[in-house]
Amino acid sequence: MKELVTILIPLSDKDLTPFQKKNLASCQAHLGDFQITFIKADCNECVAEVLEICPKADFFSVDDRYFTASQGLAKFLLSEELYDMFSWSRFLLWFDMNSYVHRNELAYWCRQGYDLIQLYPAFDTNLTQMDQWRRIINPGKSILLEKEIYRSFQHSAGFSLRRVDVFQKLVRKKKSLIFSFFQEMSGIDSANDSLFLEYYLNRWRTDLAIPNQISRNRFVHLDHLLMQEEMPFASISPII
Repeated sequence: MKELVTILIPLSDKDLTPFQKKNLASCQAHLGDFQITFIKADCNECVAEVLEICPKADFFSVDDRYFTASQGLAKFLLSEELYDMFSWSRFLLWFDMNSYVHRNELAYWCRQGYDLIQLYPAFDTNLTQMDQWRRIINPGKSILLEKEIYRSFQHSAGFSLRRVDVFQKLVRKKKSLIFSFFQEMSGIDSANDSLFLEYYLNRWRTDLAIPNQISRNRFVHLDHLLMQEEMPFASISPII
């Protein structure tokens, strides 16, 4: 029988900052009953520091290029390697350490029937009809025309829930589109794959079941936009 969900946390080779330790401790406190697994480069030796906070965590080593290249982790999140590696789990929760967990709702969100849940890009709310069509027809050009806005979104992402079997099929089927995305985005510092998942998929038909804005804001929100009475499952700080 498959595990319901595995929490995946990318681990750099730098010592954890106090901010990261606080966020990691929130994950352990609220989600410590789930499997927590750190993804690290082969050369990373920061294991002892992490085990002080997450004593039962596992560690998986992956190719160093995923941590050294500017688009490394984004490519890893859109790779067959990742989803084949964790095919024994129904869901993956990707947790960058700029995220903070407020309460344990992970099992609830896994049971909502979605393939992907991640931050809603707030700047999407005032699109003109022309902007909408431009994004559908040519998402790469749309991103490049508003480079600073999209860069702001991708650097505030890093907390997402993914259905493994759906993503296994998706990354194989969309391999050429994924390649084109990284070619077009070579001039942008791609911190993660959120831009691809938001603007290259679900354009002509539904590739992924994704919740609406209200539900997504209840799943994760930006720290500086939080309202106390609307505290989500998790929140994100754009900068570590």
